[in-house]
Amino acid sequence: MKSKPPVPGRPLSVVGAAILRGDRCLVGQRPRGGSFGERWEFPGGKVEADETPEQALVREIGEELGLDIVVGDFAGRGQVHAGGRDIVLDVYFAEIREGEPEAREHLALRWIEHHDIESLSWADADLPILPVLRGELLRRAADEPSE
Repeated sequence: MKSKPPVPGRPLSVVGAAILRGDRCLVGQRPRGGSFGERWEFPGGKVEADETPEQALVREIGEELGLDIVVGDFAGRGQVHAGGRDIVLDVYFAEIREGEPEAREHLALRWIEHHDIESLSWADADLPILPVLRGELLRRAADEPSE
């Protein structure tokens, strides 16, 4: 399905997935060039006019990563002005239902733990979600049984 151009003056609505596996989160490195090239992000994309954010996230993650996901709780919102427009990013926690991640549109994919967050150069819209992600990963790490 082809994306419609954004309406002037109206923010572009995008969604991202904080895909969790145990106490780790899957993140992607944006392609070179363009807005925030080579920075790290929560994978996702544009919400089409006929989709809920959750539907868009399932579709986008299928296209970008080859995964079928279950969308969970809302993690947070980031906003940025890039490419001459305002972008509103809503991030949801998610779990993999089926598949293994493939970097179809990213330079690289990486499973990170809470202590990895500061070592990455993040896209600006993702920054407000990082404290929430850190808290969730720390909670999950504390819940993991020790060997």
